[in-house]
Amino acid sequence: MKTARRAMVTGATGVIGRRVVPELLARGYRVTAVGRTAQKRAELGSVGADAIALDILDVGAATRALAGHDVLINLATHMPKSTLQMLLPWAWRENDRVRRDGRERMDAAMAQRARRLRSACRLRFAA
Repeated sequence: MKTARRAMVTGATGVIGRRVVPELLARGYRVTAVGRTAQKRAELGSVGADAIALDILDVGAATRALAGHDVLINLATHMPKSTLQMLLPWAWRENDRVRRDGRERMDAAMAQRARRLRSACRLRFAA
């Protein structure tokens, strides 16, 4: 019996992540999806993902969460809350920190894993 490949998706409830998770599940992956709030984790669980809370800036927690996974898809962002805020340069600081430091910490967590994982920012699913 073949075991399902395991994928972890950060940013799983974002614009891209909410499309990626069901696609991975449909392709036979067992998906661990990161959601920031209990409500978002419940949504992820309702589509069949194993929903978890994870501080992606914590290398130790990320390393533990990645155990047993074959693929990491890091889509984490922190968008400003409103269209008006999107016009303010400083409103993007948290997003910049999540994208820069989060990516760096997730890469460090991957480097600590015995098995090499693939990190993706761009995805393309062939029909």
